[in-house]
Amino acid sequence: MDKFQSSFVGGLNQQVDSIRIADNEYAFLLNARNRFDDIRPVKLPQEVADLVIAGLKQGGIEVGSTLVLFVAGQAFYKDFNFPASVFQIVPGFALAPEASTIWAEAVSASYINSKRELPTGDGDSKTNVMLLTDINSSPQTVVCQDGVSQPQAISSNFLGRSLQKYEQWTDNDIREYVPVGRQMLYQDGILYMVGADRKSVFHSITGRPLDFMVKISEDGDKLNTEELGGAGTVAHRVDFDDITCLAHLNLENGGFYVSTARNSYAVIPDFTPSELIFGEPIFANQFLFNSGTTNNFSFSETNGDYAFISQNGIRSFNAIEFFKNEGVNSPFSKKLGPILQGIFQTTTATKVFDNYLLISAMTIYGPGIIIYDTLTDSFVGLDLYPGVGLVKQFFEVITATEKLLFFIDDTNKLYQAFSGLTASAGIYIGDWTSNDPGKDYKVEQFRLVFSNVLETGDVDVTLFVDKNSQLVLSKELKQNAIEEDLLSVPFGTSNAKKVTTLSYDFGRAKRGWRVGFYISWDIDAKLSSVSMSTTEEKTINSDSEQAREYNRLLENLR
Repeated sequence: MDKFQSSFVGGLNQQVDSIRIADNEYAFLLNARNRFDDIRPVKLPQEVADLVIAGLKQGGIEVGSTLVLFVAGQAFYKDFNFPASVFQIVPGFALAPEASTIWAEAVSASYINSKRELPTGDGDSKTNVMLLTDINSSPQTVVCQDGVSQPQAISSNFLGRSLQKYEQWTDNDIREYVPVGRQMLYQDGILYMVGADRKSVFHSITGRPLDFMVKISEDGDKLNTEELGGAGTVAHRVDFDDITCLAHLNLENGGFYVSTARNSYAVIPDFTPSELIFGEPIFANQFLFNSGTTNNFSFSETNGDYAFISQNGIRSFNAIEFFKNEGVNSPFSKKLGPILQGIFQTTTATKVFDNYLLISAMTIYGPGIIIYDTLTDSFVGLDLYPGVGLVKQFFEVITATEKLLFFIDDTNKLYQAFSGLTASAGIYIGDWTSNDPGKDYKVEQFRLVFSNVLETGDVDVTLFVDKNSQLVLSKELKQNAIEEDLLSVPFGTSNAKKVTTLSYDFGRAKRGWRVGFYISWDIDAKLSSVSMSTTEEKTINSDSEQAREYNRLLENLR
């Protein structure tokens, strides 16, 4: 009897027993992709060697073709339009070298550049402001925070400086004030920020991201001290617990996402004129569900929904419809099965790159990256890279010719993803069975079809009988194609045979009720199809049952 599988587009399915997955699904995939209905290994990450500064890597931010990285309280940058260049220090930049994380947010230049004064006789309501005298605009910049130091700014020409404190804010044209804080979000002309107390949401004046809201008098001046009139006195509160994440939501009402480790909220600004305070909105909290995001780098938008990592796994929700249920019950994550089961997540990160959602978390196999394909709406598999730890933050750099992905991990290294040698890929296609308790399979031949083999190497196949490893066979797969930058229509110019079939003889292996195969290779080659030839035989009983049958047979012969 022949069994085969020639489609893999259904993706990973660990939700059910591997004998029950669909014909186009598989039970496990390592370091490979299935988007084009074949299995293609990925390239390993490669450590970035031109950043030689020692010290704790605290985070970073991508700005177009430039990656800015924070190391031991300093900032370094490199424009990857010039790959031969090296990381350069940002002069004038200084934050705490021991801070575990430095958060950064790029903001535009201010677009409302007028002095704000209270109307005469407004009294204590302070709802309206008048925009009178013109003042200087603030430039586009990257705001950087570590939660303990006065925030820093990095200009478009990569110079650093300290942003102004409350006492430096004046009622004339020098209206800049950014308090000490942590996570940030720039949305609709407002820079939101978690305060140093980890529980308050500060915000800037609308249209002026470097001019945080203060209480003003009728002449537009601030109150005497930050304790009386600073950003903390008009801050918004959400929950008892510390805030872990601020993120954008695609809502018409301008709402944004705020979470603690336990709960998630949509925070919605109210611009009703009668509800304004010093001309700025007040905020309402819309509770979402009893689950929160681990950190600011673990929340991503995908296909109109939002995916994030909680301490107990991967969740998703639809912000527009305000689904008030935990994403653990959503179809988004159910096919992952036990990969994250029972693991308390601490160091996590997500990123959408090349239409894949990359989810870095601790798995039952160790530090890994779970891959979700946003084009096929399916989980693909798991990436496990030797020597690489848990990813703390991803960065996408867009040059004039390509997109590049970088990440820092908890071993304090910077890597460029998918830039090294071909990874060791593997697929467990699942288990085949007759579903008849009275019949076993005896595997005779197992065959693989590879196409576009760009390297030469071995392909190993491990036979599993009743979930036990029985036999490993290896065959050499020789290169049969060349890599071409531009292909001629329709198949390229190579005259080599571009399809290779490998056959494995498992005739001496044991038989069993279910049989499965794990295929592994570390060369650039596409797996197109798998098949096996088997014979069905009556189920062999246990040794004790066979002995009883033999004794009964002897009794009948007497």
